[in-house]
Formats: sequence, C-alpha cells, structure tokens
Amino acid sequence: MMPDLPYDQIQGFVLRGYSHPRARHFMICAPTAAAGKKFVAAVSPLITTAKPWDVKPAQCYNIGFTADGLSALGINVAGAGLVAEFVQGAVARGTEFVNPDYDLGDHGSSAPPHWILGLGSGRVHIIVSVFALDVRARDEGTKVIDSLMTDAGVQSLGFQDSDDTLGDSRVHFGYHDSLSQPNIDGSPRPVQDDQPIVSTGEFVLGYNAENSVFRAGPAFDPANGTYSAFRILQQDVDAFYEYLALAASEYDLPQEVIQAKLCGRWADGTPLVLSPDTPDPDVSRNNFDYSKDKPARSCPIASHIRRSQRRNEDSQQHRLLRRAAPYGPAYVPKDGVERGLTGHFICSSLQQQYEFIVSQWVNGSGVTGLARDPLIGAIDATTPPDFVLYWKGEKKHLEGFGRFTTTRGGAYCYLPSIKGLQTLSA
Repeated sequence: MMPDLPYDQIQGFVLRGYSHPRARHFMICAPTAAAGKKFVAAVSPLITTAKPWDVKPAQCYNIGFTADGLSALGINVAGAGLVAEFVQGAVARGTEFVNPDYDLGDHGSSAPPHWILGLGSGRVHIIVSVFALDVRARDEGTKVIDSLMTDAGVQSLGFQDSDDTLGDSRVHFGYHDSLSQPNIDGSPRPVQDDQPIVSTGEFVLGYNAENSVFRAGPAFDPANGTYSAFRILQQDVDAFYEYLALAASEYDLPQEVIQAKLCGRWADGTPLVLSPDTPDPDVSRNNFDYSKDKPARSCPIASHIRRSQRRNEDSQQHRLLRRAAPYGPAYVPKDGVERGLTGHFICSSLQQQYEFIVSQWVNGSGVTGLARDPLIGAIDATTPPDFVLYWKGEKKHLEGFGRFTTTRGGAYCYLPSIKGLQTLSA
C-alpha cells in the first residue's frame, strides 16, 4: 500500500532526481552555534521539497549536516537517536574498518589526510547543494549562497562542481550511467527501473523499510529526514583506457569487450546477460537478473553491476539513491585535468546500505576471492586482481590493473525534513 507522504516536508532530491545537469556543493563551517543557526534559518526557505512543480525551477537547493555540524549547532549527537555510524563520521569509519572483511576503501591515496575542501578535518559542518539548469543559473545560485554565508557569519571552505554534460548520461569511463535507480514506495515521480518497488523506509526515516523494519528518525526530527554519504571520487581515466588497450593486445580480445566485461554492460548500457555478444538498443536496461547466468559466462561474477547490485530479493535491503554526476571536462588523453564523480548517495541506513555495498559487495573478499569491483574497488598490491571472464567459449584471467577510482573527499550527512530545519535554526 502506497503511503501518503508529506512531500512538502521531504527534501526534494530524496524522492526525485531533478535531472539538472549542473551542480555545486558548498562546504561550510559554522564557527559558532549562533552563526550556524542564522545561516540555517536564512537558507531554509530556499530548500527544494519533493512537492511536484508545474515548471522546473532554474535552481534546486538541498542541505545536509555532518555530526560535527549538528554538534556545532548545539545538538547532543550522542543522545539524539542518530545512528552510530553517522555519529562516528566518514573519517572514523573509513579509518577504523581497514580490513579484508569491512573495507570501505578509504586508505592509501584515498585516506582522509589526502581529502580536499576540509572534508578530512572535521571542519565541514554543512553541505549545501545547488542543482542548476545551466552555468548561469548555477552562478546565480552561488551568489545567493555566498550572500547568506556572509550575512550569517559562517565560513566557506570551498565548493565542488559536477557537470552532467558528457551526453547520454555518460561517465568518464565511457559508460551510459544512471540506468538503475530505486523506485520508492510513495515517490511522486517513478523512475524507469523494472526492479520491484522499494519500501519507503529504506530512504526516508519514520516509515517501514524492507521486511517491515521501522526506521526511526532522531529525536529532533522523528520523520521525513534521512542520511547520505557525500563522496568526491576521482577517476583515473588515462589509466583506465591505457589498460583497455594493453589488455586487448595481451589477451587478444576486442577493447570494447573488455570494457563491457568489467562493467557488466556494454558502453551503451545493454546488459551482458541479455545480449552477451553485442550491444542491442532494443533490450531492457533494467528488467533482468543473473538467474540464467549463474556460471557467469555472459556477465562476469566480479563485474561492476553484478557486485554493486545483486538483483535478487535480498538486494532490496541494500539499495542506494545516487544523486551524483561527473565532474571535469570531456576526456582528452594526458591533459592533466582531474575528472571523476561527485554527489550524494542517499539511504536511511548508512551501515546496511552504503557501507554494506562498499565493504561487502564492492571490496568484499568473500564472494569472488581477490577480484574486487574493477571500476570502483580498492585494488592495490595487497589485493591484486584476478578478473575472470569468458568470451567465445574461452576463459580469460585479466590481471595487471590497479585502482581506477580514488576517494578525494567524503562525509556522512543528515538530511533533515523541513520541520527538522526549523528545529535546528530555533
């Protein structure tokens, strides 16, 4: 039964993808509780809710708070009913769980001391995200946020942009992206996902999640808020394409086949389990599972999509909303420009959704030996890849590639309801 959700109380990007191609994420420090509350009170009327609109706005605004940020505003985070992993924060979680059984990947060059924009320092208290239709609208939104920060006396630590301008919702590794987003029970605008509808409580607090598990919000905001893992993920595009060319020669395989096998989809999004030999624009991008490919002859068991979304009954409890887009210009080899993906990964349980997917499916060693997710996995000298694929009846072991995706910053955020924002600014 579809719940009657108060759309005007839930931040808009929780229940709907805006499809605005430009975004800017501001990292903000509140030096005093008074300054932080003044800023929250000023920015709250701008926050976009899930209430349907007649005309798409030029900008959409959303806001999240770290545990340090809530503390800066005077919230006793230890006793407020917030989940433990949020209270600990992304830095502590990534540092504490560096082991084969619970590896979040934030080590080596991805460790918090290397993070940008103050994200590894505990000084990021508030993240305001502005989604815009174009560069001009983003610049206008920037002027608004800059003015509010100055008036309130909070400090800007900088911002991170994203620009979904590569065409066909592509990422820098060349794949068509954003093909599988959960359909949430009660969402105002269903997405094109043929998987079963996911219970509201998996993404909004104060409602039942899968298996009728009630997920409560914190004491100061008992319903309609949620959590997110904000991430800045650098993609080593040069290394990726260099490896494709090298592997194509070494293993006598077409380069586009290796690219498809690493992902589990052809570059245009065609699932390998539905069309293993060639891309097919006529097959569904989402109406499939792996039940007919248990030997993994079509889609490798360690491929990105097979690791990050299992597409079975149990996987409904481990899904994420991705409000992320590429950053950096279209790829030009060896130009020295940084490229990657940045944004929010939204869920009501950071541990059961975000951390489970990253630690158990992406980096977990129990499912496929040493073959971690080849696109986003934490692959290094201690976890050398042995990626098994089949092509034309022949088994191949791909080796010799390293880590293609590096963490440049991260934060665990609480995304309050509109009433929660009013409480925080009071």
